[in-house]
This record gives sequence, C-alpha cells and structure tokens, in this order.
Amino acid sequence: MLQPIAFIGTYISIAIGINVKPLHLKNDAFGHVFLTNVGSLGFDQGFAPLCPPTHSIGLFCCGAIVKKPIVDKITGEIVVADMMNVTMTGDHRIGDAAIFIKMVNCFVGYVEDPENFNPKDYPENPHWSEKKDD
Repeated sequence: MLQPIAFIGTYISIAIGINVKPLHLKNDAFGHVFLTNVGSLGFDQGFAPLCPPTHSIGLFCCGAIVKKPIVDKITGEIVVADMMNVTMTGDHRIGDAAIFIKMVNCFVGYVEDPENFNPKDYPENPHWSEKKDD
C-alpha cells in the first residue's frame, strides 16, 4: 500500500502543485532520496536507477558488509575491518555532483558512527521540520 500512496502523493505534490501535508510533501520540493539494500540479497554492490514516478533526486544502494584489510588512519597498521560498498545515483537535472557531496558526507557520518551522529553537524542538510515555511 505504501508504493501507491508514495506515487499518488508525489504526483499530487509535484505534477499538480498541491502540498500534501499528511505526507509532508511540498509543491516546491523536487523529490526524495531513497535508500535500498542489495546486501541483504547477498550482493557486495549494486547500481540502482532513479525512479521517475517518485521524483527522487538520489538513491543510495548499500551492499553487503564484508571483512577487508584496511590501513588504520591513526596507527598506520593493516587491520581487518567491516566494510560496505555504497553507490549513489543522483539526478543531474537539479545540479552537478557538488550538491550531492553534502548529502553523502552526512550519510557517511551516520553509517561510520551512528551512536555519536549529530545532525546539527551537517547544517547544510536541514531536516524537513527545520525548513521555514514561506
């Protein structure tokens, strides 16, 4: 039921230009960012296309968590760590890749340390509730 609701809500918001307050969709927003997980299907990496009906501006595709050797940034030693490939697809109709860097940095900050993640450290990515109504 969620897929048709998202489709209808974004259509009303974007194509017709009506705010859909119960879904927090505004007629001036271009779209949404989706997060999908192909790691749960056993894939290390995936490339997901944008979904035009939802007017999404980006999509994060997370792969499986695997153990890999890495160089510890502090000690310089080679250690085994849990690593995950994440691929982002972005819609370049709204801008170049530079606009997605802020969103990627916020995502990486959360994934690397969810217990200490503070969204206030990323003021360039305000929560929808912090956006001032015009």
